[in-house]
Amino acid sequence: LEIDDQIRTAIVKFIKETWESLHWKFDQPEILNLAAVMTAMTQALITGYELGRKLRRPLTTKPASSR
Repeated sequence: LEIDDQIRTAIVKFIKETWESLHWKFDQPEILNLAAVMTAMTQALITGYELGRKLRRPLTTKPASSR
């Protein structure tokens, strides 16, 4: 899968911020595995990206009603 550098950068930033938030808020942060969290989140984001491409809709932060 070819991912635009801008999308790749956004994915990495999102995962890092989410990891920090999870790790800080979770009652037992020592049981969280960074690799597992990164893999699951990356796969979920890529699935959404691929679905968006198949639907021919760009990834955007704008609500559908404002397009």
